[in-house]
Formats: sequence, structure tokens, C-alpha cells
Amino acid sequence: MTEGGEIFNLWAQPPVDLYIKIYIFNISNAQEFLAGRERLRVEQVGPYVYKEIMTHENVTFNQNNTMSSTPSHPLVWQEQMSQGCHENDEVVMLNIAMLSLPAMHEIPARRCVSSFAGGGHRTIGHCRHLVNLDNYFPLGIKAAPCRP
Repeated sequence: MTEGGEIFNLWAQPPVDLYIKIYIFNISNAQEFLAGRERLRVEQVGPYVYKEIMTHENVTFNQNNTMSSTPSHPLVWQEQMSQGCHENDEVVMLNIAMLSLPAMHEIPARRCVSSFAGGGHRTIGHCRHLVNLDNYFPLGIKAAPCRP
């Protein structure tokens, strides 16, 4: 591969439109579920569509016949393809990292679920553990606050 050649240019900036469509399950009854009054209900929301711009920057041809570069893959929001969804939509969702804790600490799953439902053991039964309050995804999708 030589700098400026056809193959190099195809590799450095591929002429391909790559779109990422994201669908999320929104918890529609977080308050009722946390209070133990209802079973968990979810609804699929999306698509949240991003275009990935693939480039290779800082390309260096090394003396040992190798090449090094810095790949760049920024995501660009595609509002017109997102069918009414917005980057700042509030979505209530399970915090998967917190849900993995019982397995890591050998806590029975039933005990964990009862904690989330507001009954029994309260070791991890706080709303903050169930609902992701931070900007958890790099996509700008923020979770709605949950106040029991």
C-alpha cells in the first residue's frame, strides 16, 4: 500500500455509509415496580440512529515496512432517520452493572429481585441501583430520575 494510492485512500476513508440503529427497552412503570405493586413493564423505543464516520488519521509509514495509524470512528446523530426519537430522550432502564453484582457475590437472584421490588432484604434495594441516573451511554441517552 502506498500513500495516496487507490487502496490506501479506500482504507483511509472508506466510501461506505455505516449506520448504527439502537433500540432500548424503556421501563414504563418504575415507581410501581419498585413499590412492589406491579410486575415490570417495558416498551421498546427507538431507533436512535447514528452514522459512523470511519477514518484513519496520523498515518505513518515505518522504516520496517509497517504502517501505523490512529483509527477514528465518531458517531454523528441522524435525526431524520430516528423517527421522532431525540438524543435527549429520557429512558428508564435497568442498570446492568448493578444487576451483575449478585452473581459476582453469590447472592441468590430471588433475594436480589425482592430487593429491587422493595420487599425483603434492602441490601441493594435502592432505586438508584435499578434506574441508571447518569448519562450511562455515550449516545447522549439519559435516564429519568426515579424517586420512590
